[in-house]
Amino acid sequence: MASKNTLDFTPLTPIPKIFPSFSWNGYQLAGFQSQAVDNTEQDLSQHPFSEAFFSCYPDISLAELARLYKKLQSSTLEFDDSDWRQLVAKYGWRWSDRLEKILYAIVQTPISFQNWTSLKKIGVNDWGTLLLTKENTSNYSTFLEQIAQVNPSSQEGKRILEWGIELSLIANSLEGLLAKENENGTQWCKRLEQMRFPNSHSRENSSQKKLLQLPKIPHVKFQWQREGDLSGLKVEFFCPSYEDYEKKVSSLVNLQEQLEKEETHLWKS
Repeated sequence: MASKNTLDFTPLTPIPKIFPSFSWNGYQLAGFQSQAVDNTEQDLSQHPFSEAFFSCYPDISLAELARLYKKLQSSTLEFDDSDWRQLVAKYGWRWSDRLEKILYAIVQTPISFQNWTSLKKIGVNDWGTLLLTKENTSNYSTFLEQIAQVNPSSQEGKRILEWGIELSLIANSLEGLLAKENENGTQWCKRLEQMRFPNSHSRENSSQKKLLQLPKIPHVKFQWQREGDLSGLKVEFFCPSYEDYEKKVSSLVNLQEQLEKEETHLWKS
């Protein structure tokens, strides 16, 4: 007979329905939708909670851990604090006051956003941005739901989350920060970047314009691009022979000498 109490934390990857359910100290631990023919519940109470739970879920996300923590907090289960720390450590995290605050913030976010962060493997440090919202995380539900709907890449999503929250705190409003109709993740991320770093964006535009004015070198590609928090010049060329290599390098040296003579260059606005 299945336990009346449950720790169903809505795992993204539950154990197969053909498996029996598992329990620990009277609480159903896994197999919440078990359809096993012989659904005799397997009691794992002889093991510490950390071992019992980990045997059922060897890989979970931070959002899933947050939902489990909330379930445990509302249950009547009692177990050693050290056992909880061991469980957290099994997944590669270290229990701390900051991590606990992050878990509390996570469970205030929409489940669609939580699942997006799980699929994109968003880490502890990236979740830390939510702590800036203090007790008002639930006020960002629409913004967070949009991140899940637009489904940007992991890198773009983390930037949208960070810049969106920072801009909202600066302006005390989310107006103009939500995704526009038909805007994809790259476009949304770029728009928020321009709003968050207007001066840097202006300098980049200036550098890109100057780049177009450089003398052309056959089969040498110049591109002004951003990598992380830095932007700069990227030069690409292909050399089928050493003679061709010498020719291209010589042309680049001549270009460098020309840039040095100018009062302004690509790295100055």
